[in-house]
Amino acid sequence: MPSRLFSQSEANSLVPTLQLSFATISEMRSGVEELLADLASGDPTRIAGILRGEEPVPPGEEPRIEKLQSLIVELGEAVESVVAQGVIIQELDPGMVDFPSLFDGRVVLLSWQYGEHAVEYFHELDDGFESRAPLPDAHPVLH
Repeated sequence: MPSRLFSQSEANSLVPTLQLSFATISEMRSGVEELLADLASGDPTRIAGILRGEEPVPPGEEPRIEKLQSLIVELGEAVESVVAQGVIIQELDPGMVDFPSLFDGRVVLLSWQYGEHAVEYFHELDDGFESRAPLPDAHPVLH
């Protein structure tokens, strides 16, 4: 059983924070992707080597490497702060989150996607996000 179970109301109370978090995460990811594309001619192997200290930093690229490293750390911290709330991140982009919950006596996952105003869907533990169904109007979501 998950360490935390959410009611629909508890999940909905996190939506404003999640909206802000995923907007920030999206901006950070865009920044990382831009820097990666520009650095080392976009060669992922070379960039990874530079970040691990195995490859020399190209002349004049130190500030951008430092910015990339900083953004990667900030991105990790932003993701960790979302996970620390007890939710399960299914996708960073576009921001898909599951909330463990009890529904009719069984554990299910309430689901929310960035841009939605409320948590209105659920799916079974073994089903993916694409299998989510609307929550019934009067539902016995407990925790």
